[in-house]
Amino acid sequence: SSESADFIALLQGLPAEIQQRFVSLWDEYDNAATEEAKLAKALDKIETLLQHNQGRNPSNFDYHYNLSYGRKHTDTNEVTHYLRTLLDRETKRHATREKTSSDANLTPVEIKAFLPAVDFSLSKQFYQDIGFTMASDSHGVAYFFLGHCSFLLQQISTPTLPEKMTMHLLVECVDDWHRKIDSSDISARYGIDVPPVINQPWGMKEFIFSDPSGIQWRIAQNV
Repeated sequence: SSESADFIALLQGLPAEIQQRFVSLWDEYDNAATEEAKLAKALDKIETLLQHNQGRNPSNFDYHYNLSYGRKHTDTNEVTHYLRTLLDRETKRHATREKTSSDANLTPVEIKAFLPAVDFSLSKQFYQDIGFTMASDSHGVAYFFLGHCSFLLQQISTPTLPEKMTMHLLVECVDDWHRKIDSSDISARYGIDVPPVINQPWGMKEFIFSDPSGIQWRIAQNV
């Protein structure tokens, strides 16, 4: 890349072994080859978004592009994912102020379900135990994510739940998911039934279980 070439040009005049050391570090960062490099890459993207949100930009600046910019790097770490969530809120406010009805951008960025929880503390622990990360928890609402999938868990004051509420999670390997949940003893700890994986006639393998509030989850894999 031109950025890499510029960096190498700056190293000219240094001893060869030092040049090689810096080039190696650059490649480690550029390829996000280590956990440290991944964090540095994520913080670099976050710093750019912060500048765009706080600085002066042209009247036609595309804030909607910033909602997807660098996401594959910022969403690999729980802390940077949470920072990105905060920055996205500010970016959306800028985008709303800059757009008018004549040039409105109706491209969706994300859709999340609100899952009601009868026992909020129990449900929060349950979802962490089956593999989701809880990124925030305030005012009776907790934000969970796993990869690019996310949902909001909401505390409810009455045990009234929508009938037959179901969440569908499509995964790469349903057997690995089943082994993880089975080995974690989720069934005994939360008093729920975790049946075996079955082959469905519509071309999926799946298993079905319910969370502590009775919300049904279908964990499935295309076959």
